[in-house]
Amino acid sequence: MLDAISEELVFHHGAIPVVRDIRQDPVRYYETIVVLSTLRSNKSANRIAMATLYRQSIDRFPADQRYSLGLATSFEYKAGLELNQWHDRVREYFADFLEANPEYQQFPEVNITPEALYREGARLTPVYIEAWMRLAFYLERRGRENEAYRLLVDEALPWMNLQHGDYHRTRNAFMKALLSRAMARNDTDVLNRLLDTIG
Repeated sequence: MLDAISEELVFHHGAIPVVRDIRQDPVRYYETIVVLSTLRSNKSANRIAMATLYRQSIDRFPADQRYSLGLATSFEYKAGLELNQWHDRVREYFADFLEANPEYQQFPEVNITPEALYREGARLTPVYIEAWMRLAFYLERRGRENEAYRLLVDEALPWMNLQHGDYHRTRNAFMKALLSRAMARNDTDVLNRLLDTIG
């Protein structure tokens, strides 16, 4: 039951009514997460919850305290991934945090980059096009458009019709992304492959 409450607090599924009430009260939310994290520190969702609390608190503190909260956020995300390397949501949150706050990447205790996190996600779940999309979009933000495009074409496109999870939403987003990039490059080969795959 504790694990179900943790999942509900972090991911907002809406399945447990009492948790909705807790989430609406910041003090109760914080107190609940602290208790759950103490009782179930080996639960990935609890580590994400603590990272989220630290991350949301950063802007409310002076610069020296913000730095400590940023490190604590990084440590909690990293601990969450060490507990469950398959948790792609943790990886995405952690990569997003490090991309927005690159100063934390330099610490030996953190010692990872957003790119490494996204690549690890794609390596662990190569059949999930969303993993390739996250990596490709990150590379585009870094000015590496051609490399990103090749990932979408060579790694993600072959898996476009694999049905899993939130398949239709992801597939539509992928088709839109690849179509616009292929058209911008006038890449008729990829456009034809995309049409054949949709076929």
